Amino acid sequence: MSCFFVVLIREEGNEMAKNDFFVLAYKILGYLYVCMKEGEAVDSEFISPENLKINVQYWIAVLKALSDEELIKGVRFAETLGKSYSANLSKAEITMKGIEYLEENSLISKAREFLKEAKDIAVEIIG
Repeated sequence: MSCFFVVLIREEGNEMAKNDFFVLAYKILGYLYVCMKEGEAVDSEFISPENLKINVQYWIAVLKALSDEELIKGVRFAETLGKSYSANLSKAEITMKGIEYLEENSLISKAREFLKEAKDIAVEIIG
């Protein structure tokens, strides 16, 4: 059994681009967090560039950024011919900093929705 994670991200009523950096980061971090909580091994196919519908170079860039910011660990990068890279996710894990990132973004979304609703109510009262 592999861990299962689904996310729909919306910003101010509009669905963000599925290949937006922050959407991809959230999906990868969320998946790794679910795997950690369920004690399941990471299935790298689930967060592969093919399943995320992005090119390999962009996928590597996202993973490198998450690793450089210490949001994930255990990803092994290898340079192949030229400047092309590959990534091995077999030992990938989310870090405490990565979990905090997920939590903060969740709280920001909730705060944004609250403020939007408060604004709508104020407009109705004043209007």
